[in-house]
Amino acid sequence: KPSMKKLIISATALGVLAFAGYSLSVEGKSEEKLPELFIPGMGQSVANDFKLSLESMDSSELPEKQQVYKFKKFNITLEDARKKAAQFDPSFEKAAPKQNAQLNSYSFENETVLVEIEKDTGKMYYQDKTYPSEVAKNIPSDEEAVASAEEFLEKFGWLPETFEPAGVTANTIVPGDVNSETEAGDYVSTKTVHFYQKIDQLPVLGVSRIMVEVGDNGQIVSARKYHKEVEAFTSYGLKSVREAAQDLQTSKGVHNISEDAKNVVLDKVELAYYEDPARLDQQPYLQPVYVFEGTYDYEGKKVSFSGVVPAVSSGSIKAMDADVPPAVSYKEKEGK
Repeated sequence: KPSMKKLIISATALGVLAFAGYSLSVEGKSEEKLPELFIPGMGQSVANDFKLSLESMDSSELPEKQQVYKFKKFNITLEDARKKAAQFDPSFEKAAPKQNAQLNSYSFENETVLVEIEKDTGKMYYQDKTYPSEVAKNIPSDEEAVASAEEFLEKFGWLPETFEPAGVTANTIVPGDVNSETEAGDYVSTKTVHFYQKIDQLPVLGVSRIMVEVGDNGQIVSARKYHKEVEAFTSYGLKSVREAAQDLQTSKGVHNISEDAKNVVLDKVELAYYEDPARLDQQPYLQPVYVFEGTYDYEGKKVSFSGVVPAVSSGSIKAMDADVPPAVSYKEKEGK
């Protein structure tokens, strides 16, 4: 098992790029055109034309071609959905769920359990509504939380071999009756175990993840299966790293380099996959991207940055379409 101190790559590469939306148009040089790739961009001003150095970057091991995958489209019927939901509560086997036309999903709910299932993607959400609101007395260690999460996922068939635990975050709350002068204040109420995916030994960035919230005495509070399943499509020729770096310089990629950056140096480049949050009809493919890391000088300090560029061809940026839905339909609890 990987160390719990391991950095979650999608957080390090894209965590600061989480506000304004952009889409990157990607097209194989001699292959079938791929749809635009939506990647979140920064909400603050960034450099849109800058010089950079590639001298210290080693890209010798990167391939010239890479497999592109197609997302599987399911047609989950009402009966299929009932069977899936009944795994968590037998009463759902004959239930009449609510249906959300925008998200194309079923929602099963009673006093104790909530289960949501997307018809096309198979994404699922589970919540145990009985979790107590009072102060938790026996929150598990990180290692115990991972073990509880894995046991739950394996029981319900939610843990493909391509996923592994990548980190644990503590979720804290502040009781309303806390005396801030005499009491510590916030306390850990649950822990969230994050699972991330690798395909062809490459990390999958974007919305491709599984998250399990573990509470008092190892109780599973919620589980979120965000990723879409894939099947092989075809291999695409990749642009050179120098071409990709040029795209990063000229606003054909996404980065967090300040407008006033100086001495921008690319230190590292890796290939990854990116799972788009858009609907299947808007983005049916799992596509490779280049992930750049480097440093620049800003106000006398060295600052680290990350950048992402589509790998299969030249790209262009435009504003996100208004009809691209959110990555998930459920409000997450964020650890402090």
